[in-house]
Amino acid sequence: MAVAADVTVRVHDGTPSPSNQIDGDKIIPVLIAGSSDAIQVQWNASPPGEHDICVSIDPEDNITEINELNNEACATVQVHSSQPPAPPNMLEAYLTGGDTEHVTMTWSLSPDDLGGLRNVVRYDILRGDQYSSDLTGYVLLDSVSSGTSSYVDEYAGEGDPDNHFYVTCAVNAIGNRSCTDNQAGKFTRPLTPGPNLVSIPLVQSDESIETVLQTLEYDKAWTYDSSSRDWRWHMTFKEYRRGLWSVNHSMGLWVNVTGQSNLTVAGLVPTSTHIHLSSGWNLVGFSSFNESYSVADVKAQAGSSRVEGFDPIGPYHLRVLPDSDMLRAGYAYWIRVESETVWILING
Repeated sequence: MAVAADVTVRVHDGTPSPSNQIDGDKIIPVLIAGSSDAIQVQWNASPPGEHDICVSIDPEDNITEINELNNEACATVQVHSSQPPAPPNMLEAYLTGGDTEHVTMTWSLSPDDLGGLRNVVRYDILRGDQYSSDLTGYVLLDSVSSGTSSYVDEYAGEGDPDNHFYVTCAVNAIGNRSCTDNQAGKFTRPLTPGPNLVSIPLVQSDESIETVLQTLEYDKAWTYDSSSRDWRWHMTFKEYRRGLWSVNHSMGLWVNVTGQSNLTVAGLVPTSTHIHLSSGWNLVGFSSFNESYSVADVKAQAGSSRVEGFDPIGPYHLRVLPDSDMLRAGYAYWIRVESETVWILING
């Protein structure tokens, strides 16, 4: 039986050359023909990416063999950076499905997915039922593979009575992750027949009134433009419009609901909203999920002298709100200011 003594083994990062050898020569004292043995090397695994690790045995051909051409083997390994990947960016969210029963969201890939560190192994979608800027209470909804830039939360849209808020996080091989700075959301508010005063607390990718109010049973909607001091209308039962073609997240809107139905929308949660207030009365939406924002805060921050909100009792369906009342996302308010200003709402 043939026995080889003092067998030299070299390991390289890439095609063997003196410059890329890993950890110096290793020696196997005795190697019997047909047997195997192991060596250990220490390697600073960098940079991130693919590496061909090649092992050469008896590289100087000091041992006489029948075949001198089978003394090298290589294997490809993937090196992942421990640094968290750069975060993705949430792009949009909208209702999908034949009955608008799903929520679809899209995001831009992390710069470290197809480029950069190339260390994204998956995306985690986190969901919470109450908005939190620091993601308190958010849990893992699902994960998708790297290179994926959309997700459908099935049956979380129309028909689901709960609100939902979403972030997408890029995750590396050891579980380090970074999440979108912005959030997507789905909002639902049930409405009863008759006049209702509403707003859209999420930024829509399609602001056409037909899309924004697609889940509602209604026959007309109208709003007040404080800049022009003019009313704008939209009626569904005839081809009549008086300027009301779209609805954004800063507007207040009257809607005459014809049957019990939900105002359900999906979109991006605005980080901040700048609302221009003209001198006099303004009909505006409340596009913040800050549940502790009061009428007193409006007066202090916007200089308002009077705030009115919805009252289900006619004829005007309005009431003066005391300072202690809290403003609510998805509702609209009449705000009177004595001089032109900008009211800044922060989600947080």
